[in-house]
Amino acid sequence: MRALFAAIAVALLLGNSAGAEDTDKVEWKEFASKAGRFKVLMPGAPRLDEVETESDFGPGVLHMNSVQKGEADYGANYSDFPAGIKTVPLKTILDSSRDGAIENLKGKLIGEKDIALGAVTGRDIKIDVGDGKRVFRARVFLVDQRLYQVVVFGPREVTTSKESDRFLDSFTLQTPAPGP
Repeated sequence: MRALFAAIAVALLLGNSAGAEDTDKVEWKEFASKAGRFKVLMPGAPRLDEVETESDFGPGVLHMNSVQKGEADYGANYSDFPAGIKTVPLKTILDSSRDGAIENLKGKLIGEKDIALGAVTGRDIKIDVGDGKRVFRARVFLVDQRLYQVVVFGPREVTTSKESDRFLDSFTLQTPAPGP
């Protein structure tokens, strides 16, 4: 189960945000995704990309909201899975998401910890992307059938900065609870 949406999100975030507007002079503002039912601070207006995907659980659509700021990419992504995902242990899903990202990036896991977003359990992962200078950092949460990924990718000093912590910490879920 290594081919979950995290690996796809990583590839698409890296490939699609390269042409995004540089937002070094843009203020951080709250972005609310009505369809995604979340809010997050973003360093500019995010670009929305929707990509049809295939996972271990069947077809889906990955919704990516990404912004490039300097050398870093920031993203808040989600994808809905078929109902069968509810029978898979959460640890298996989070491990698969992590392993898929590591494989896709050809990186090395340098840190991970279980985290919570209110009553929702998730995982914070950090992956060195092979050169020791760039880090992929993500927080992943599964709510009902929806997988959320809040991602920052860039130079180590950016991904481990207070600014990146502020971005990741700003992610909140809206009610009602997500569902396809």
